Amino acid sequence: DGTGWTQAFTVDRANGHVGIGKAPGPVRLEVSGSLRMTSSVASFLQLINTGAGGTQAWIGIPDWNRSAFYIYGAQADIMSVFDTPTRSHRLFAGGSERIRIASGGEVGVGTANPTARLHVAGPVRTATYLKAALPSAASVGAGTLAYVSDAAGGAQFAYSDGAQWLKMRDGTAV
Repeated sequence: DGTGWTQAFTVDRANGHVGIGKAPGPVRLEVSGSLRMTSSVASFLQLINTGAGGTQAWIGIPDWNRSAFYIYGAQADIMSVFDTPTRSHRLFAGGSERIRIASGGEVGVGTANPTARLHVAGPVRTATYLKAALPSAASVGAGTLAYVSDAAGGAQFAYSDGAQWLKMRDGTAV
C-alpha cells in the first residue's frame, strides 16, 4: 500500500550473502522456515561441488513419481535411495542395488526379494570375542549370535538365550 512494508529478504552488501526470513549469515543463502519447490514435471534440488572431486547430490521427485535421493561421484560411485511404487526402499552403490527394505520391513542385502526380516545373499560375519569379553547375554537378548575364538572345544558360534551364552555345537555354556 506504499506505507506498510514487510522485509522479504536481506542482502549483505559487503559479501552478497542473502537471508530469507533472517539476516544473512556466513553462507551464500540462508532460509529461515520451510522451502517449497513445485513443478508439474520432475522436481529436483541439485547440489554440485564444482571442485576437482565434482561430487553431486540430488534430492527430488523424478518423472516416475517416486521420492529419490542421489549422490554422484564418479559414475561407478553412484549411491541412491528411492521409494518405488511397491513402497520398498533401495540403496544402490557402484551402479548396482545393494540393499532393499521391502514394504513389510524385510531387509535384503544382495537380494532384491528378501523373504525374512534379514535376508543376506552371501556369507555373514559377526564380531569375534574372547569368552571373557562377551557382552552380557541379558543385555544383548535371546537370539544374539557371536563367534567365540577361545570356546572350550575350539572356536565356534555361540548364542544368547537371554541369560547366558551357549555353544551352538552342543548347547552347553560357553
